[in-house]
Amino acid sequence: MKGQKLGFLLYSPSHLQSFLASGVLEAISKNFDLEILVKKGLPLDDSRKFPTANFREAPIIPETIRRFSGLVQMVTLWKFKDRSMNHTVRAFASFGTKNQRKNWNCVVVSEMRVHFLKRLLVRILSISLLYTLMRVAEHLLFRSISRLKFAKVFADINFMLIPFSGHIGADFNTSVWMCKRLRISTIALQENWDNLSTKTFITEEPNIFGVWGEQSAGHIRSVHKLRECSIEIIGSSRFRNYFTDKKLHPKVWSPTAKKPISLEKKRYFLIGGTGDGADDELLIDACFKAIKSTMKKSPIKRLEIVYRPHPNTRTSRDLVELARAYPGLMVDAGEKARTFGHHNALVQNCAALINHFSTLSVEGLICNRFVVVPLFLGRSSANYRYEHILNEWYHILGLRLIPNIYTPKTLEELAKILYELASETKGPSKSNWEWICQPTDYSKRIKEIIETL
Repeated sequence: MKGQKLGFLLYSPSHLQSFLASGVLEAISKNFDLEILVKKGLPLDDSRKFPTANFREAPIIPETIRRFSGLVQMVTLWKFKDRSMNHTVRAFASFGTKNQRKNWNCVVVSEMRVHFLKRLLVRILSISLLYTLMRVAEHLLFRSISRLKFAKVFADINFMLIPFSGHIGADFNTSVWMCKRLRISTIALQENWDNLSTKTFITEEPNIFGVWGEQSAGHIRSVHKLRECSIEIIGSSRFRNYFTDKKLHPKVWSPTAKKPISLEKKRYFLIGGTGDGADDELLIDACFKAIKSTMKKSPIKRLEIVYRPHPNTRTSRDLVELARAYPGLMVDAGEKARTFGHHNALVQNCAALINHFSTLSVEGLICNRFVVVPLFLGRSSANYRYEHILNEWYHILGLRLIPNIYTPKTLEELAKILYELASETKGPSKSNWEWICQPTDYSKRIKEIIETL
């Protein structure tokens, strides 16, 4: 469809990996005249650009709108907190009274750092009349301040692709509203597994929403109450390496090594860190204690232990010191550990993947690996535990029905499970995970959707 101009908005650092480094945008550019609009300040160097697309700066959203839209989303989160348990947890932990914030303190860091007056303001503005007036004021700001800025940049664009990352911010809702005012067809793209069942609510409805699978399609209707947009299942932009027959070769990039360590013929457990990173060391410690308790049994001795921190972890740790504290621990956080697709080989070849309900859990299921999620860990100060998450959060519901997932409730259970998995007494079962993420050719699905418009 050359001649049809397609816009793509990059506004978050994670988009540079999910859509640019993944090769998705370059593949899309082969079928469309592609305009890639980059938010000012994103670290995009010339080496990442390719000649079949035009890169230019996205319209700057004024700070007034950014602050006001951020407040609108906070108020919306509080007002509609009962739509899902994750939103309930996040809302009470961020904007509740002192007792509510204590009672809903979660093992997964969910709260925003908000001072008393802002918490009070959020609760007051959630009153229906005030909320309605606030939404009207937001649209007046969109109309009076930003329309001319956007009209000039978007003038010749026929379709606009806008990733949805779930964060509090002005970029997604402002851009969707502007495109619709300018009669540009908008296609929203789910970026990550939990984006549509946690974090924020969508207040501006696109024409089409592209989602990972049937699970997320349900969240569009049940959580966000979007009634007018069409829903298309398109899979994930990041998982193409898992959907080929190509054998991936696992390597570890240590923080202190100049060359990778090959795990080609080795068996290993992979410990995956989470975004907040608060419980990563608890997870590592529990695994080492569990393994030590079975040291008299030989199979465990033959396995390496690899820890991969979340690439965007919010909790910093001296990784060299961590490796010293746990002799034999291999830390995958060196020079090229953040290269797109590097960790895919580690997931595909591990004996078992051990983590706390991150997207890595889904990746392990896609690769038909065992996934172990210890429920007994977490900061002692947190009242809302991993067991609550397993039973109550929408994107987690149903995971325990997949036979390759283990959810030990004690250290003894974890030790028994790790020993069995190391002993290879049973292999993973073929399980249906496609309801979470369809295995698709992502750029081809984008092309098919646009051709129907």
